[in-house]
Parts: sequence; C-alpha cells; structure tokens
Amino acid sequence: GTFDGLAPNLMALKEIAHAHNVRLVLLTYPANTAFYQYANEKLRELSKEMQFDLIDVTEEFMVDCPKAQVSCEQFFFFDGHPRAPGYQRMAQFVADKLKVLLKADSRASSVAE
Repeated sequence: GTFDGLAPNLMALKEIAHAHNVRLVLLTYPANTAFYQYANEKLRELSKEMQFDLIDVTEEFMVDCPKAQVSCEQFFFFDGHPRAPGYQRMAQFVADKLKVLLKADSRASSVAE
C-alpha cells in the first residue's frame, strides 16, 4: 500500500535524529478527508508504536471544521491544502505545542542535573 515504507523510513529518521541529538516531532495533516484521514490515522498509530512526539494539527482544525475542509473554505482549498489563514493557524498551533514540549524537556533536564 501507500504507506508500506513509512515505518522503516521513520525508524531511519529517528536513528539519524538521535545520532545528532535532535528531537523528532511528527505532525498530522490539518485536513482530515480521504487520503489525509488515512495518513493521519497511520501517523497517530506509528507515533505511538515508535514513541515519537506527535502534534495533532487535525484536532486544532476539527474544533471549527468538523467536516474538515468541506466546511472550512476560509482555511482550506477544495483539495485539502491550507490557504494562508490555515497555514497561519497551523503555525501558531505548532509553535504553542513545541513550547510546551520544550518546557517539559527543560524541566526534565533540570531535575536530572
């Protein structure tokens, strides 16, 4: 299927990131229809199995867009790609979530010292 190579590729990314002391964080797609819905499910599944941090961008958009891009022309084009306001919202959401992850990291490292 479409995602047959995803798990080995993610494992390779994880190993490379670890070797360079880089934290790897996965994101879901903001849209959640057709291909995107399946891809998001696979990303959630693999992030749990492989112990990746995951920022679920889809959840942010589902608050205002319960039917994904179908009901959210202000955020998405007809094909599920974000418009400028969608990218702005996504960027702010990801930045906020990364701050939380980094804050947790800094607390964990200060406890370890």
